[in-house]
Amino acid sequence: EDIVPLSHQITNFQKATLSDLRSQLNGSSELSSYLSQSIFL
Repeated sequence: EDIVPLSHQITNFQKATLSDLRSQLNGSSELSSYLSQSIFL
């Protein structure tokens, strides 16, 4: 089982997921709201 460091997980999220979410959620303000309710460390 591979363990991916948190910093790599964040980088992967930024590269692979963030732009897709931004386009699906109609811009930055909706994206910020969504992420604030969805991500925790």
